[in-house]
Formats: sequence, C-alpha cells, structure tokens
Amino acid sequence: MKLLNILFLSLTITGIINAQSDQRIGTWKSYLPYRLGLSVTQSPEAVYYGTEWALLKINKEDLSLEYYSKVEGLHDIGVQALKYDDTEKVLIVIYQNSNIDLVFSDEIVNLNQIEANTQIVEDRTIYDVFVQYPYAYLACGFGVVQLDIESREFGFTTFTNTPVRSIIERQNTLVISTDLGIYEIEENQENNLADFGEWHKLGFAEGLPQNHVGQRLALIDNVLYAGVNNELYRRDDLRFEFVHQENGYAFQFATAGPEGILTGWLCENGCNGKKILLQSDGHKKSITNCSNKTTNAVVDESGRVWYADDARGYKYSEGFEGNCQTIIPDRPPTHNTAQIAAHNQKLYVATGGVTINYGYLFRTEGFYTNESGSWQSFNKNNVSELNQRDMRDFLAVEVGSDGTVYVGTFWDGLIQYKNENFTVFDDENSSLQNSVINPDRNRITDMSFDQNGNLWILNHDAPRPVSVYTREGEWKSFSLPTSTNPEHIAIDNAGFKWISVGGVGLVVFDSGADPLSTSDDQYRVFNSNNSGLTVNSINHIAADKNGGVWVGTTEGVVFFNCGNFPFEDNCQGKRPIVEQNGIAGVLLGEENIKAIAIDGANQKWFGTNNGVFVQSEDIETQVFAFNTKNSPLFDNGIIDIAIDNRSGEVFIATNRGIQSYRGAAIDGGIFHESQITVFPNPVRPNYQGPIAIRGLAENANVKITDVSGLLVYETTALGGQAIWDGNDLRGRRVSSGVYLVFSAASQNQFNPDAAITKIMLVN
Repeated sequence: MKLLNILFLSLTITGIINAQSDQRIGTWKSYLPYRLGLSVTQSPEAVYYGTEWALLKINKEDLSLEYYSKVEGLHDIGVQALKYDDTEKVLIVIYQNSNIDLVFSDEIVNLNQIEANTQIVEDRTIYDVFVQYPYAYLACGFGVVQLDIESREFGFTTFTNTPVRSIIERQNTLVISTDLGIYEIEENQENNLADFGEWHKLGFAEGLPQNHVGQRLALIDNVLYAGVNNELYRRDDLRFEFVHQENGYAFQFATAGPEGILTGWLCENGCNGKKILLQSDGHKKSITNCSNKTTNAVVDESGRVWYADDARGYKYSEGFEGNCQTIIPDRPPTHNTAQIAAHNQKLYVATGGVTINYGYLFRTEGFYTNESGSWQSFNKNNVSELNQRDMRDFLAVEVGSDGTVYVGTFWDGLIQYKNENFTVFDDENSSLQNSVINPDRNRITDMSFDQNGNLWILNHDAPRPVSVYTREGEWKSFSLPTSTNPEHIAIDNAGFKWISVGGVGLVVFDSGADPLSTSDDQYRVFNSNNSGLTVNSINHIAADKNGGVWVGTTEGVVFFNCGNFPFEDNCQGKRPIVEQNGIAGVLLGEENIKAIAIDGANQKWFGTNNGVFVQSEDIETQVFAFNTKNSPLFDNGIIDIAIDNRSGEVFIATNRGIQSYRGAAIDGGIFHESQITVFPNPVRPNYQGPIAIRGLAENANVKITDVSGLLVYETTALGGQAIWDGNDLRGRRVSSGVYLVFSAASQNQFNPDAAITKIMLVN
C-alpha cells in the first residue's frame, strides 16, 4: 500500500478514454479478395456466391454485402459448389478439398468425413450437389454419397469407378452423369443404391447415343436437361429428345425465367461462353448481355438474374435481356502476395513474386493498399508511369516514417509513391544498375530503412548490388565480397546491414558513419562452414528490439547476438535451444522458416510451411502455434508477416490470401504517453474478453487496485500495452466498480515516469 500511495500522490490521473478498434485482441480478420463469384445459389432473402476462397452474401432487399470465411466461422477455404435448402433453411457449402459446411442461421456444422477418409484413394472432389429434402446427394470423383440434412449423417455411398460430374433426383429416381455415360436407379427397397452394378446406363432405348459422355444435369419443372457429347437433351417422359447444340461448347446450366429457359454453354478452347434462351414457343435466342463465361445463374422472385462466372464482380440483370449491373466489393484485388508492410494501421501489399530460382512470374497486379479507407490497386493498367514500362513482378514494399511508399520490382527498378505521385528509379536516375544476366531488367529483391531514414536496397544481379537512397535524396551503390545475388536484408539497432546472398550465406555490412563513403566500410561473410548456419539457403532476416538478428533458413532458425561487435571472432550465431514438454531441443527444429517478424513486446513470430509459431521475448516459451487445424489460418504455407506495432495487428500472408491476428503487444516508449487508453471502458456485463490498457511505457510495471487501494491484479506491459482479464490474483471475477490502474516505467530508473487511469467494470 505504501508504494501505491506514493505513486498516487506523484501522478496526474487521466480520464477514462475509450480506444477505437473494430478488432478485439485475440481475434482474426480476413483480407480476402472476394473478386470472382464462381458458383451461385439463393434463399428467399439472399443470393450466395462461392468465391475462389470464401463466401459472399448479397441481401436481396438492399443489395448489402456480407463476407464469410474461416475467420467468420466457416471451416475451410475455396468453395467448389453451393446449394440452399429452403425446407431446412440451410446453406450447403462444398469446398474444393471435399470438406462440407452446413450453414444454419444460428450455427455452422462441419462434416469432414469425405475429406478425412483416407480409404478413398480416388478423386474426392464433390462436383455437384442436389437437394431433395431430407437428403442431399453428392456427385463425387469416386461416386455418389447421400447426406441426411436433418440428422446431419451420411447415408449410402456408391463407388462408380468413374467420376460423377452431376446428379439430380426426379420422380423417385436418382440420375447421375459420368464420363462413361448417364445412369439411373429407382429408389425402392428392392434396389441397393450402394451397388453400382444395379444402376442402369441410359442409351439408345431412352433416346440417347448408346456410347456417350455425360456432362451437366439440370431439373426444371420436373423436366430433366442433360448435356451429352456437347449436345443438350430434354426428358419429360420416358425418352430423351434433342434440344440444342453449340459446336465447340459444352452445356453448363439451365435456369427458368418469365421469358423461357436460359441455358449456358462454356467454350472448350477458352473463348467466351454463350447463353441460349429456349423460348416457350420453341424459338431459340442468343443472349449476349452481362456475363461472358457463365457457369451458373439463378432467377430471384423479382425476376433479377444473378450470374456466376470467372469475371471480376457480381453481375445481375433485370430479366434475361435487361440492363446489366455489376457489384464490385471493396476488398483486396487479389490473393497473390510477395511481401507486405504495415504502417499507421494501414496495409501495403506487393503482389508479384519470383520463382524459387528467381525467375519471372510476370504478374501484373502491382501493389495495393487501404490507406485511403478503401482498397486501391496501382499497376500498369491504371498508372501511366507504370504502363510506359510494362511494369510487372512487384516484389518488395516498404513505407517510410512520412508515409512514402517504396515498391521494388523484379522488372524495372524502384517505384516511389508519394502524395499520389509516382516516380520510378532505375539506372538512369539513381545508383540502381541493370542485371548483368538480363540487361533489360533492373531487379530489386528487398529493402529496409535504417534508423536515420535511409533506404537500403538490394539490386539483384547488378555489378554493385547494394544501393542506398538517403533521406536527403542522394544515391550510392556498393559492391559485396560475394556474388551479386542478394536476396534479403535486415538492419539492426547499431546500423549493421545483414544481407543474405543466394547460395553463399549471410553478409554483415558496416557502412560506417557516412553512408555515402566507402572508406570506412567493413564486410564479413557467414556460411555453413564458419558459423551457426547449417545451410546457406536463407529465406528471411529480422532484427529484434535488443539488437539480435534472426535468420530464417530452409532448415531452421539461427540467432546472432553480437551487439556492436559482429566482426569479432566470437560472433558466430547459434541454433537456440528451448525446452518443450520437458525436453530440450533446437528451436523449431528443421522447419523451413519463410518469414520472421518482431512485435512490440519483442516476441518473435515465425512463419513456416507448417503455420505460425510465436516465441516469447526470451525465446524460452511458445506463446502461440497457429495452423489450419487449430485456428482460422487460411493455409499453413506462410509467405510473409508484418506487424503494425501501433495497433498490435499482425498481418499474415498465406498461400491463399492475407489475414490478421490482433495481438496484445504494441510499441512502447521510454515514457508513458500523455493519454492512457482503456478498451473496452466501461466493461459491460457478460464481457469476458481482454481489457487493453495502452499508451504505457515499454514493459511498464502495472498494478490494478480498487478505490480503497487493495491490489487486485498486477502484470507487465507487452511493449506499450497491458492486458487484464477482469479477474483478481486468484482468478475470480472482480466485483462491479471503479478500478485504478497504476503504471510505472521500468526502462528509465534515473528519470521515473508513471501514469494512472481508471476502469469502470460492471457485472
């Protein structure tokens, strides 16, 4: 109590201030593109689109959009097919890996039996789904599966030894379309639906070619439409009759509207598709509006036609021939990522990349950001300065303290984006040099700012492959004592540049007091023969807050803790040893370390091919281990990690798109900020999440008391933010009331600094 009273007398109490954030600590956010609506279905209230990664809902009444991914509760990523059952009011979501979600209004039920069944060695893809309550019938690469929607259990399985492309039920008869033809079986007690030998192949007797390849099936007003050998047949009694043919096109779908039945046809050679309207009077009409490569369409109650296709945006028309409207969500333009950067709670993404041997990918999406409040993409299609150079393969991105964006391309130099203006630096207006291997290209692989605001740039395959662009706008290039293939760079607290060189290892470079002078430069090379590196293949480098350097290799992580003396003989680097489950071992073993990031509490975030691993500041404790099984992580393959240390948001780029996790650590200074922020405040009844106290000095000592001065909780800030769970030291929920937060800086013993704020908690 005496210490608390002294603090109380020596400090100014701040008011109760609410932090503004739409993402709670410990939660995830999705940054998926939602660009393509590849499949479509509808309920009475909404239209649902399956995208290449997630699910989009368009409310029919006001055309508002809702987004659903693993972050919002789905169990997988990449939608293969959709079907809505109005009887059970459930959306059936089929994923590309054959996982299944049943999305009800109040819960999402996952059925992963097909995905997890290792005894199925054939193609497990679910190509089509047909609902006839209470069953859903699945057309799979290995056969047919019945699903009882009501009981949420699987019924019979029929192995067909040929992929089943489509399925319908008509007049108590199941009909499937396969590569070997169309088959059917009546659903009665005499027939064993699980025995494919009892299924009847349709042929000449039913009006079809005796030998044929089955394609899509559709059922409209109890009339069966079937694609057969790129021809469309119709069956409304016992026999099929020929309806239509488009040479070079395959039947894809049929949907009914007031004007007739719209049929969709996909081109087999990649050209635009066709839509043919079968009118009630027997005439046929080509429909050319809206979608060119339509994969499906539905007609809603007001006569609007909603199209699924592989073009950008979500298209609908008033009737089959009405004006076309396009809805384009304000979301990232692509899932492709090479490198990401976070600055001032904004995200910047370079979407290019290179092959594993640093060959071109020829990606043209450029870079994108949400700095203006909505997502903007900059590339050769909308920026004249980039179009003139046919700019491609945007590989690296960094943001200066003043908000200037720099994007390194593997194509033609460095892009500067400042005050909405673009400047391209190349061999004519900078020290950057063209590749000696490909003289037409000026290739940038990575870059980093030093503490003085100078930008250091790796110029791949250039004679002098390291350049600096100073804060004053001056340029200088430098040679390396190794090959000219620098790949990654990090700069530590002392200003030393740590550079990985392809096939060689690691170079530490001291540019001296004057970055433009070479007279005081020093270099040292580390490799698998003279250091803790076990391999010379390096994927990423990061410098932590204490001056240590973390090197991610294809076979684990190596730590260099050399401070101001990286050129001393005892600076060798080592594989950290940690204890896990009572057993000591090398940190992360032989994991392929793809990315490393350091948060505000000096915790280390490692991205690998098996997810994300987070270690404490002293590296001894594993804080988190995220993968696709235990978290909403989209994919275990991590490309890059960037942390906004003002908000604690950790951006994670995976092979299937970007997402973020709101961490508890943010940057803290030597002193407390003038305003200490608490969120939420007040803490309302039933809230059980973390209470964040931010604006603290780095690693401050934090004590929480009631108004009488009784200590109820104490902790250490994670960087500049402390977390309280609302419980006392014994783990019991505290009573309603006002609580005082006392925070004392721990980094400046000779100039004490502290702060106080209040938390109102209501149970």
